[in-house]
Amino acid sequence: MANTTDAFVSSIQGSDPQNLMEYITRQKIYNNRFWKEECFGLSAVDVLEKAATSIKCIGGTFGGNQQPTKFLCLVLKLLQLQPESEVILEFIRQDELKYVRALGLFYLRLTGRPVEIHEEFEPLYSDYSKLRYRGFSEWKLMHMDELVHDLLTSSRVCGIALPRLPMRTTLQEEGHLDEGPRETKLHASIQAAGGLDEYLEYLVQSTENEAAIELWNDRHPDRTYKSKKRSKHDATANENEQGSARGGMGDNEAEDEDHNQRFRSRYDGKSSDKSSEKRKTKSKDEKPKKKAKYGTLFKTKKGTENSKSGRASSEGRAKKGEGESNEAEQSVNYWNAQRERLGLGKLK
Repeated sequence: MANTTDAFVSSIQGSDPQNLMEYITRQKIYNNRFWKEECFGLSAVDVLEKAATSIKCIGGTFGGNQQPTKFLCLVLKLLQLQPESEVILEFIRQDELKYVRALGLFYLRLTGRPVEIHEEFEPLYSDYSKLRYRGFSEWKLMHMDELVHDLLTSSRVCGIALPRLPMRTTLQEEGHLDEGPRETKLHASIQAAGGLDEYLEYLVQSTENEAAIELWNDRHPDRTYKSKKRSKHDATANENEQGSARGGMGDNEAEDEDHNQRFRSRYDGKSSDKSSEKRKTKSKDEKPKKKAKYGTLFKTKKGTENSKSGRASSEGRAKKGEGESNEAEQSVNYWNAQRERLGLGKLK
């Protein structure tokens, strides 16, 4: 019985007020722990107390399993109870509890009449209270006037589809709302000054507000107004620029002279001699690096290697020549001796 609507509640748009929320969203709320433990058997006053103590943010569903927020649970509880309009208006008009006001605004947008919605919502454009909004997978910060604007202009807020709201101009044409733009906090001041142009001229002359001056110049190009503070500021800025330009030229000339003096002192005769001596000492101290050789057991110098190889080659050639001549002589003597034994003559 905790999920059923009160028997004495009147229908909204020809059906149960709970049907203003989608079926899946309602089922998720019914299965929520906050709904089962803390939203059972509540009255309108109890809902106010729960909203003041439990709600820390606004939003629809969040997380991977689409869990509903406490704000959405209490909205559904108000749809079940359908409290009197005076109670909901008290939710909205109080200034101390911002989340209670947001709860009342959301409920009124779901169930209220278009004229009543515009009349109660438009003054809250000047409320800049901060609200924590919990989305599907993130948190963000928004203000009360943003929530009011979304409720008046958007088709879905906090994941809930809102009933269609006629445009303000349509309600004005039918005579339900006054002609002209919505009233703001400046409406009384503008009426006291005699009109918008008179109030704007008063701001321009008395306070010299830059935004007011810009708006005045846009509205009255033939009567442009220039702020005295702005003109003084421009004059001082021009003087500073001129002075800095002159001073900058003098500074540059002095810097050039200093640079030339340093250049001359650095490259005079003494400095050049000293620098050459330093270079010579460095060249003496520095020894050529030896290159690493691989594949030889003993490291030898190039000159000695070349000389040794040349000597070896010449000696080898001489030995070969001597050996050949000795062999030739031995062969001739041998054959002559053999011929003598046989009684033959010597070879030529």
